Amino acid sequence: MMGRFIALVFFILITGLSMDCGRKGEIDKGNMEKLKLQLEEGQSPVKETPFVEREFQPILDGKWIGEAVCYGCYRKGQAPGVKGPDEREILEDLQIISQYWNLIRVYGSDDDSERILKVIRQHRLPIRVMLGIWLENEDHQPEHRQLNIQQTLRGIQLAREFEEIVIAVNVGNETQVYWSAHRMNPADLVKYIRAVRRYVAQPVTTADDYNFWNKPESQPVAREIDFIVTHMYALWNGISLDKAISWTDSVYRAIQELHPDKRVIIGETGWATRF
Repeated sequence: MMGRFIALVFFILITGLSMDCGRKGEIDKGNMEKLKLQLEEGQSPVKETPFVEREFQPILDGKWIGEAVCYGCYRKGQAPGVKGPDEREILEDLQIISQYWNLIRVYGSDDDSERILKVIRQHRLPIRVMLGIWLENEDHQPEHRQLNIQQTLRGIQLAREFEEIVIAVNVGNETQVYWSAHRMNPADLVKYIRAVRRYVAQPVTTADDYNFWNKPESQPVAREIDFIVTHMYALWNGISLDKAISWTDSVYRAIQELHPDKRVIIGETGWATRF
């Protein structure tokens, strides 16, 4: 079972957490309808001015929980949008995970993610979540725009409803790197980042490959988020195991140098057991 999990590590310096408001629980339906209409029309919410950065702080009961794992909850015969696991299966997974990690990352905002959050709450599991919002390229693809809007509104709802469990919201996964199969217009990504950040109290980010974050064109996106999540795999870049750590360190430092005012964490890394 554990072979389904892809390990990730967060490298961060812990300081105080800053949140801009006390918004929690039920969302005003009128505001959500306005946001939905705004997004359907392709309008971008106005950026917060001044931009008050929120600190990502993975701490549980006074313990740093920054060593984390990406959780794909699907078993044989299951798939996103087709069939997801039931609560019993999720509980089985999370009880195993909690023996090793107290922070998980999920990639979408859907029924399966809601089920995960409910299981954590119901069983009082010592787990916190980086909630994902999955985005697709929506240029000339209105069906993708509708899916992006659904993910965004659902993500806002889940982040607010489970505010004690969701410690950060990740808007979009690998939507900017040049090789992405769902690469999207940066302006569209920013639109959804601003929408989410306006209605949740948690820090907000977007995750992408190091080959995006190490380039100057990533700076406008970085200015819209609270911290950077980057992916870096030595194996897939042709680096031998004995040089993997030094390669990862140099790639990480290059991103830090380009974004000196942003915290950079590693959201995906590791070495495949079979390839």
